[in-house]
Amino acid sequence: MVQLYRAEEDDWLTVLRKKQQPKNQSTLVLRPQDGFVLATHRPAVLMMAIESAANLLQSEAKAIYVDVPRHQNIAVIKSLRDSATEKIVRITGIYIGGQIRRVRIYATAPEDSCRGIVHGIEAGTSPEELMQNLCAPNTDVLSARMMGRSETALLTFRGTYVPRFVLYHRAKYDCKPHKPKASILLDLLWHWPSSGHLPTSRRPSSCKACGSLLDTPDQEHSCKLCCANCQGEHPADDPTCPAREQADSAASKAAYLKRVQARKKYEKKPETSRQVTTER
Repeated sequence: MVQLYRAEEDDWLTVLRKKQQPKNQSTLVLRPQDGFVLATHRPAVLMMAIESAANLLQSEAKAIYVDVPRHQNIAVIKSLRDSATEKIVRITGIYIGGQIRRVRIYATAPEDSCRGIVHGIEAGTSPEELMQNLCAPNTDVLSARMMGRSETALLTFRGTYVPRFVLYHRAKYDCKPHKPKASILLDLLWHWPSSGHLPTSRRPSSCKACGSLLDTPDQEHSCKLCCANCQGEHPADDPTCPAREQADSAASKAAYLKRVQARKKYEKKPETSRQVTTER
């Protein structure tokens, strides 16, 4: 929207107003669970598969749209209607490419939120059990889940300050800010063609030792130890790889800067006398 303000007798100032997002807009993320590649299907086909799986009404279908980011095997779904959002998050599989594919769909955390990690939780604990027994002083726990098969839980808090501790089953656990690591595909080196054409439907494999692209994971080939990321004499999944450490550092810094920007936008710095809201 554009409004004109008269500053002086014959002068007019043009003020551009930033278009505000609808208050009920939700952002959902779809992740494949059985290894299929979303980019092998056209976005319109994926959109129709989601509509069918969620059994959306025509009015609900018109209130959502799908984006498949390049270089990421996920789909981002924007929904402008709560009823459509509730149906979509219940989807566990979609019919696409002539077969049913398992997927996981979840809502993203709001912008004015932060993540922390807690160690020492029993591996395999369900998100429902975590949410029922977690308590964070002076803030709300928006979501909680275990990180893979580890004994570390990933918590999302309301606000931009991670509490120093949380209570789980009324026991105190230290909580630290989550420092995300760079995404790494250990089973393949994913090369996106510069021409922009869709990749082949069959997902290739790559050797972790030398980085060679293989037709099958067990294909025989001449192998010389060489990291595909830094060309060092170690496998590509070596945690001490300099390129991997640099990427992890960049991802952690980006997450920190995002929290700082959110603080400036949404919150004032809490009182220093409140011991549970000061981030480490």
